[in-house]
Amino acid sequence: MDVWFQDANVGWAVGAFNTLVATRDGGQHWVNSDSVLNNPDQFHLNTVTGDGHGRVFIAGEGGVMFRSLDSGHSWESLEPFYDGSWFGAVYDARHDTLLVFGLRGHLYRSTDFGGTWEPTGAGNSNTLAGGNSSAEGGIVLAGGDGTVLLSADGGQTFRQDSLQDHLSLSSGLSRNGKLILVGQGGVKSGVRSEEKSGADGTDHE
Repeated sequence: MDVWFQDANVGWAVGAFNTLVATRDGGQHWVNSDSVLNNPDQFHLNTVTGDGHGRVFIAGEGGVMFRSLDSGHSWESLEPFYDGSWFGAVYDARHDTLLVFGLRGHLYRSTDFGGTWEPTGAGNSNTLAGGNSSAEGGIVLAGGDGTVLLSADGGQTFRQDSLQDHLSLSSGLSRNGKLILVGQGGVKSGVRSEEKSGADGTDHE
């Protein structure tokens, strides 16, 4: 379902039925590590991310969440507060903020890497599927009905837009002040991130 590397050598991939595999040699060899997670119901793991300095976060079906503070050598279960599915997570290094999101627009923000959470992104009820943060601190989240959420303050507030074609999106990112969105209909690029996502300047590739 997802893959994330904290550096050139150390990385993780997650998937269905509690699948977790890890590598410490840049992906040349992978080790099955699912036994390190307390996931007796074998919930699907949908997303993995981290801060690049040893903190790693995993979330998935049934509201499960796990984190490691030592580059995956040990893992702890985080107390679930939502029984739906988390589809994605984004870490914003500039604001040291972790976001987790999923069904029906559920979106939560943590400033202590999963210790505590608060809801954010109020007003959106469309499922969020994926997203990214840029080095400049801009966060892009994307999902159903062409929904795009943009934040420049570490996820404290979001501006919500929708693509004119309303096709579902899988993910998005901001690069050099422009949006790149991926989903139904392929890749859409060329939208200025400070403008509405449905602007006429969108290029389809």
